[in-house]
Amino acid sequence: MAAKNLMKTSDYVPDDDILVGIISKDPPYKICYLMSKLLSRRFVINTKYKNKENQEDKILDKSINLEYFRWKSESKGKTIFFVPNRQEIEISETSPIYPSLYANDDIVTTKSMTLIPAWKQIDYIMRFEGFEHQEILEIAKKIKTSKIAQLVVTSQTSKVENAVTLYFFD
Repeated sequence: MAAKNLMKTSDYVPDDDILVGIISKDPPYKICYLMSKLLSRRFVINTKYKNKENQEDKILDKSINLEYFRWKSESKGKTIFFVPNRQEIEISETSPIYPSLYANDDIVTTKSMTLIPAWKQIDYIMRFEGFEHQEILEIAKKIKTSKIAQLVVTSQTSKVENAVTLYFFD
């Protein structure tokens, strides 16, 4: 049997936060739009702008930008993250062949990954900050009754392996 890779960080303590898993065949932008309409909250996609003159951007060039959507209320201190569980990542490398016509070309490969392997059948995951448990369960019930998704699952963070990966989004 294959060994499992569990992520552990010193600042993460698995508590009783509730995650909502959604199964839907719609693309991320479409289901996020439908969720925005249903929940009366405007989700925006994660965008990071790079400034080539800054030294910190050299670090950002090596980092992986995952796709996710976020709704944030500064006044209430609440945030909802809507994250596709399956992500496609483009990795570019320079060509190792030097005496070739294509010597300075970048080779781009696409890698597929699942953020939470224990939930590999779940398409989208919602993580909440600043919400009471009852509020989260009401949101999950609203999504279930709307028929936007084929299936809606709720679980506590402490019961899901590698849930720590969802806490790297900010």
